[in-house]
Amino acid sequence: MWWGTPQHMHKAEAAEAEKMAAAVPSLGTVPMDLDVKGEGPTTPHELHAGLRSLLESKECCDIVFIAGEERIEAHAVVLAASSGSFCTFLRQNPALGLSMSAVDSPKEMEDLFSVQQKRQPDQPDTSIEVGQATTEAEGVTETNSTKNSQADVADMPTEPGKTESDAVTIVATEPAETGTGAEPKPAEAQEVSQPAEEPKQAPKQTDPTDKEREVKEVEKEMQQKMHIHVNGLSSAEALHIILDYVYKGFGGADWQYNATTAQVNKDVLRLARSFGFSHLHEHAARWLATGLTTENVLERLVTCEEFGLGLLREKINERLALKPAELMLVCSSPEITKHPRILQDLLVQVASLQDKQDANAEDGNQKEEEAEKENHENQESLENKENKNENRQDKQTKKEKPDKHKPTKAEKMAKQEKPQAEKQPAKRRKA
Repeated sequence: MWWGTPQHMHKAEAAEAEKMAAAVPSLGTVPMDLDVKGEGPTTPHELHAGLRSLLESKECCDIVFIAGEERIEAHAVVLAASSGSFCTFLRQNPALGLSMSAVDSPKEMEDLFSVQQKRQPDQPDTSIEVGQATTEAEGVTETNSTKNSQADVADMPTEPGKTESDAVTIVATEPAETGTGAEPKPAEAQEVSQPAEEPKQAPKQTDPTDKEREVKEVEKEMQQKMHIHVNGLSSAEALHIILDYVYKGFGGADWQYNATTAQVNKDVLRLARSFGFSHLHEHAARWLATGLTTENVLERLVTCEEFGLGLLREKINERLALKPAELMLVCSSPEITKHPRILQDLLVQVASLQDKQDANAEDGNQKEEEAEKENHENQESLENKENKNENRQDKQTKKEKPDKHKPTKAEKMAKQEKPQAEKQPAKRRKA
């Protein structure tokens, strides 16, 4: 009996185990497939979550948007894959590894974005942060001071019997001795003690080459990224909304459109139209129809006219025309004089509404007349029906009355026989 097998097994259990073993196919010459359960494929949600994590940590970012005073990093490959117009715009600059395109980028993209020219090696890099620039300046000043001190020492006359290295050690130790207030030592003691202290002071001096190397590395990293200025934005909020829309799967379940102001919504409309994001453009357009008041309705109408949102503008005008008081308040605003076309549309809407009301009134009068005619005809038809019913009832009553009894032939014969029978007895009597 093999190790690990139970020593006591019932016959029924043994038989069931044999059946299970017999049911399992054996590996032979015939191919056999095994059912292996594993994890499912990666969902788009997981992919977008990974892209968002890279964006938040600013890893693998190769493009920098400059919107006002804020710099926003992103991934060029994600934006290029999301927007064909932006991909064409990037192909005009092969710095990111994309092949040059013979097709010109859309005019909207050229007006919206402008690529920052890379600096020459002799020019300072303005994109480096202030702290890095300060570090570079400190390193340069230290190197200059070190060079000046060495030049001063080289110009000093050396005493007979002393080398230049001895003179350098003496000059380096003189300020320390005079600052401490101790008694001056003889020159011979200084010459003997200084060579032993030189290895200790050498590590304290900062090496300017390390700082310069760090600054150069930062410059290289910044030069590798493409810097794009976003023109015409009031703030960077609209650009954040665009990136949030792209990195969350083009309006996925966890995405919500939240524009804080009308100007930000206007910037989103412009960016969405330039990138070709029709779904985001629809969200921004619907935002204009929410929270309408007499104070902001004129601004919303101006935005609709600027971006060609004709259907939405007509809906807003129709809503205003239903309330004459609100319409008069909007038309009396001094700002509407700057937009004569909107004022003209409102007046046309009012005139068309008045025509509709007049037409509806005429239709109402006609309908009333038609209704009266129908009622009159119905009454006449009812009267006719009643008369007909009465005539029918009269005829029925006449039919129901009993008719006079008509004598049958037998009755007639009987009547004729009676007088003859009466005449015979009378003749007999006479006889």
